This record gives sequence, structure tokens and C-alpha cells, in this order.
Amino acid sequence: MMQFHNSIYRAAAVAIKLLLGLLLFACSDDFSDQPAEVKYCTVTISLQSSGGMHSVTKADEESDTVKPSGWENEDKYERNISDWLVVAYNSNGQLEDYIGSFNMPGYNANDEDSETDIQMTFPIGETFTFYAFANLDNLEKLKDGTAVVDYIIGSSTVTPCTEDELKTLAVQVGNIDSKFNGDQKQLIPMSSYGYTWTMKATDNEFSIPLIRMIGKVRVKVQNALTENVTINQITIGKFQENRPLYLKPYETVGENGVGDKYLEFAKGFDDYQYEHRGPSFPTEVLDYTKSYALNLGENGVTIVPNTTEWTVLPTCYVDESRLHSETERSSMAITIGRSGANGEVTTTSATDFYFVRRNDLLEIPLLLTDLTTKLTFGSQRIPIGVYPTEVLFGGEANVQVLTPVTYPSEGNLTPGELTIKYKLTSARDGWKIRYVGDTAIGSAKYSSITLVNNDDKLLIDDNNNVIDCSSASYPISFVEKGDDSGSFTIRTQELANYASAEIRLTLIVLYNEGQNEIEIPYTIRIQNKKSEQQSTN
Repeated sequence: MMQFHNSIYRAAAVAIKLLLGLLLFACSDDFSDQPAEVKYCTVTISLQSSGGMHSVTKADEESDTVKPSGWENEDKYERNISDWLVVAYNSNGQLEDYIGSFNMPGYNANDEDSETDIQMTFPIGETFTFYAFANLDNLEKLKDGTAVVDYIIGSSTVTPCTEDELKTLAVQVGNIDSKFNGDQKQLIPMSSYGYTWTMKATDNEFSIPLIRMIGKVRVKVQNALTENVTINQITIGKFQENRPLYLKPYETVGENGVGDKYLEFAKGFDDYQYEHRGPSFPTEVLDYTKSYALNLGENGVTIVPNTTEWTVLPTCYVDESRLHSETERSSMAITIGRSGANGEVTTTSATDFYFVRRNDLLEIPLLLTDLTTKLTFGSQRIPIGVYPTEVLFGGEANVQVLTPVTYPSEGNLTPGELTIKYKLTSARDGWKIRYVGDTAIGSAKYSSITLVNNDDKLLIDDNNNVIDCSSASYPISFVEKGDDSGSFTIRTQELANYASAEIRLTLIVLYNEGQNEIEIPYTIRIQNKKSEQQSTN
């Protein structure tokens, strides 16, 4: 294994442990032969974001999902590294020190830890900003033919870049299909935000999660029909193909000029606020897009009737994309080709997704059922000539694409009461929605309404108090509870700034005279107006 290192200070060998946790810097006082002002730092590198984040490098396996036999383990691509690099910039924005390794042993799927030795030293009182990278050799070279690593740390012909140059460095991942979706998969490039630290005598510890530079799409299928269904084709898109992106994860400017590292951090973690907004890109714009097809094998994937588990289909890696402009927003579509008792059917459904960021896990549930669900949004003060907003799931195609629904899609939300109605229709008889209070046996599940996010304080109760998501009981309840329909009402307050909230409507539906049941989740996002990102991009 070859390591490279460039330090202006005396080097001391220390241990590095490659964990699937955090990148930590911790200084030690146990070097009596060194000047008192010099501290020696231990570095721990991670390939997985720490717990509690909204976006993670590797999604946790869900207890209600199964994978068809033969699917390969994604861990070896998402958590493996072939090369890594840590750089430190001084307070003047110049490269102070770097350390890295090529050709090191890959991640062992049977062992969470891999180990090697590195060395890095820093003096007390000085301030440095650290960045971490992995698998940079799998990025395309820059337009002038320079390798990305050489651009960062320099070479015999290249001067090391400054911190400002690093922040604006545009790179390209390359052909996603051949690199990450094909048979000869490469390891995924990763990068980090910059973390500034002033060296102290004690307590020199902080974390730097690494972030995948591409997105990940996963489709899971549940079959609530009475017959086996074979999924022959799933195509998702369109995404922007091989467009330039920033090497360093972008961040927005939040309140008081504080950077909002919304790719990784939620409110309550280092005081950063997570926001549902699209990615930022270098100024170069591409006018071509690409759809990605999941690799379902020569014979497709057969899904048996099952209303308790979701079958997870192969992962597809995609380019970071933003599909909206000053005049319109283009939703990504999903095309499903399947065969069953009624022959072959191909269905294309629009989704509510219009961007995917690096490191995102975009999960799309498909429900195969002869149920059709209609959601209707009606404000109490709808202007004359304006009709309630309706969203339809399913239909004759017998496929419900359970992607998030946003209300309103256009225009502004009138403050006050908003009634959300739902109605199920089916060619078969005997479907019934189960609510609390209905007769059930054992630990039955019931239909519910859960407030997932109200950080912007958009939703209020009848007493004009902001609804708190952390409360054990949510003041949102069903108003109507019919066998095949129902409704609930929420209240929004008037806010000058953009605000949104997210609600999860879960319907427990019984069929076959109550002998079988299916759980259908709907994610509903309420926003009072277009976000700044939607309005300007």
C-alpha cells in the first residue's frame, strides 16, 4: 500500500481506523519529546453519515422488505474505497497539509473495520479547515486533462488549488451506466463539507461525514392483486445526464449568513436546518436528459400476492439532477411494464419528484391493486371559478405510484382551513377502511394521520397554536370515516415567508371479507407558496 503525505511539521505515526461512522480529529498530549505547542492528531475516516441525518450514504434495511434471490450486495460499492484524501487549509485559504492513500485494502463486507496508519500534526492556536474525499480516481479528468487529485494537492506541473478554488471546482462523474450500473462497477466518488477547527490543548474532536456524489433510486413493489405479476420493465426519468457538479457539496446561505448544509443536517444537529430544495450546479447548463432502466434480468421479477412485505428491486444510481426552470417544473416519470393474467401492460405515471441530489435515496413504492384512490384538496375560501385540486392514484392500470403529493402545485395557499378528502374505488366488492374503534382482533393496525414535519410552523390548531411534531398525540383527526372514503381538516396560518409541512396519511384497507389487509401510505406536503428555489430555477 502506498501512502502520500505532506506536512511542514514533524511527523508522528498514529493509527487510523476506517469505520462506517465519523471522520474525527483528536489531539494527543502524549509526546514528551515535542515542543509543548505542537499537538498530534488522530484521524478516523468514515464512509457513512452519522445517525439521525435525513440523507445517509447507505439506507438502513427495512424490516418489511425482501430482496429476490440473486441480487448483489450494494454495500461493497457504497461503503468501499479504493483511495482517500484529507486536506487541510490554513486561515489564508492555502493548502497547509494533506494525507491520503491509494491501493489500500477494500472494505471487507464481513468486518466493519479496516485499518492502516497515517500521520498528521498541527500546533495549538492555529485554525485549519479540513475536507475529506474518497474514490476521486473514479471521477472524469478536468477539461484540461488534469486529474482531480493533482488539481487539489498539486504535482510537478500543477500548483495546489486554494480553498476558494476547491469550493468552485466543477467535475463530472462520467457515464453512470457504465461506471456504476453496469457489470464492472466502480466505487462511488465521495466528498465532504469543509470543517473549520482551531487547535486547542484538549477536546479536539469533530466529525466529517463523507457524501456520495451521485444519487440512488430504489423501487419497491407490493402485490395486492389475486394473481402473480411479473415486472418486466421499470424505467425512471428523466434525469440530467453527466452534467457538471461541484466537487464539494454545495450549501445555501441561511439566517445571519450561516451556511445551510442541508444535504446532511437536520434541525437540532449543529443548528442546521434541513430543507426540501433542489441542488445547485455550476453555471454550465445541459439541454439533454436520460432515463434509467432497472436491471430486472432476462425473465423479469415475479411478485406473488403479498400485503405485508415489499419486494425491493435492484438499485439504480443516477446523476444529480434538477428539472425545473423559470417557466415550468418537469416531474420525473416512471414507466412500468408487467405481465399477468390479463396479458402485458405498460403504464407511465408522473411523480412529484423534480430533483434528486447527490447522496439522496429516492425511494418509489409501487402498489399493484385494483384500487383507485382520489385525493381532493379544498380550501374553505376557494375563489370563484377555481376548482379543488385532485390527485389520482391508480386507475385502470392497477398501479399506484405512492410518491409525495404537493399542494398547491401552483399559486399560493389561502390561510385557514384546508379539507383533504380521499375516496377508494375498486372493481371488486368488500374493500373497507379500518379506523380506530372498529372491531379488530389482536394487535391490529388502524388508519392514521401523522404530522411528519412542521418546522416552518405552517400548521396550527383550532386555538391558533403551532402544532408540535414532538407531541405524543397530534391534533389532526379524521372528520369523516366511511367504508371507502373519509376526510380530515388542517389549518394553515398566514406567513410572509415560504413555509411547508408534511403529513403522512396511512390507510389500512381490508378485503376478502376482512380476511386480508393492506397498508397504503400517502405522503402529503402542504406549502403556502412556491419556494424561492422553485420560483427562480
